[in-house]
Amino acid sequence: MATQISPEELIDPDLVLSEHTLNALKEFYAETSSRLNADDSKDTDIQENWQLSQFWYTEDTSQYLCDEVIHALGDHKTRKSIACISCPTLFDKLFKKLSQEENNSIDLVLFEFDRRFEAKYSSGYVFYDYNEPIDDHMKERFKEQSFDVVIADPPFLSEECMRKTSQTIRYLAMDKILVCTGAVMRDVLAECLQLEECLHFEPKHNRNLGNEFKCFSNFLLRQLPHK
Repeated sequence: MATQISPEELIDPDLVLSEHTLNALKEFYAETSSRLNADDSKDTDIQENWQLSQFWYTEDTSQYLCDEVIHALGDHKTRKSIACISCPTLFDKLFKKLSQEENNSIDLVLFEFDRRFEAKYSSGYVFYDYNEPIDDHMKERFKEQSFDVVIADPPFLSEECMRKTSQTIRYLAMDKILVCTGAVMRDVLAECLQLEECLHFEPKHNRNLGNEFKCFSNFLLRQLPHK
């Protein structure tokens, strides 16, 4: 982590600066320190933040979902696209896998509230707040139905969060949709997105959570029948 530089350490005590100049200097070094810290975050693992309702998938769950999403794209003779909404651990797995391919023809975008991922993924990151499901920035950057596959894991188990996230999903999704969330959301997902519950697969997290989690989709996962 970059060492933060105090503006006071850079000021000669024999010099007297105006208040305006001193504030400008402090602001400059604060911005510099922020950029240095952001650059450092590119090379470090980002830890889950419970205050942001972040719960990382296990390695097995991330790997399984990664394989299913890529398989759902079908052939890659033309460019394909994947949108990950509020599921950074899956995005990270997809990002690493696709980065190893010599002729990668898949566009990958993370829609996420936590700006720490902006420094790590650069242009692949889009700031996303479910309270503004389709903001002006999203409309400017992406046309409706821009993504072949959209996968989401809304941060909160509430009907409000699910309904607003569903608005985003409907705007971005061209075809296939997959949502990992609490089982209590099954009726809302059926109403908003016409998704069905997938049998024999439950997303697992590194920390034991009290709620029952399920996977819902509008396409068949391999060897996993729908309910």
